[in-house]
Amino acid sequence: MKRLRIAIIQAIDYRKCREVVDKLKAEHFDLVMLCGGLGQCLDVLRVGKSIYGIVDVDDDIHIVKTMKNVGAYIAGSLHFIDDGICISGIDAKNPIQNIERLREKILSNCFLTIILSRYPLKTSSCSKVKLVGKDLNIGIKNVFGDVNKPTKLLFISCNKSFQSDLCIDVLDPSNVLVSTNKQFTSLLVDVQDLNISVLGE
Repeated sequence: MKRLRIAIIQAIDYRKCREVVDKLKAEHFDLVMLCGGLGQCLDVLRVGKSIYGIVDVDDDIHIVKTMKNVGAYIAGSLHFIDDGICISGIDAKNPIQNIERLREKILSNCFLTIILSRYPLKTSSCSKVKLVGKDLNIGIKNVFGDVNKPTKLLFISCNKSFQSDLCIDVLDPSNVLVSTNKQFTSLLVDVQDLNISVLGE
């Protein structure tokens, strides 16, 4: 099976927008994952076909509509990419509704399910944030319940509040969580064994 080059982007303001767009054009990414905070850099939606994203709590409805118009908005829906790879999202505005919709989807046709979220899985060591001067574990306790679990899961969460710049937690051989607080993260993911390496570092 193949390896995926994935770019994860969040919170890009207009000063950094051109640099990010140029980088996306110069490097070949199989998937570009948008994590919100991109109201000043909607040009990222025009750099290719394999762009998928969610919104942050501060993003307005115009951003959601723009993402939907180009087929990039994935919150609460399931998109079949290719070779048994599926992608879905849990955004910051309606996480409970997104999770409920995701639980209704049939994941058995997905060899690998990639979920993009503003929140990490609470069971992970990557879920620590600093709030009001305190270290807290936050996140989603259970996405799938006891049924309809994906064969393999890559859970990508991005939030500027995470303590670690980048955290990769292998929950078990079929479930890996990646959390990032960086504006631009590049990963190489082996679809078969979920081995993940960081590009450019």
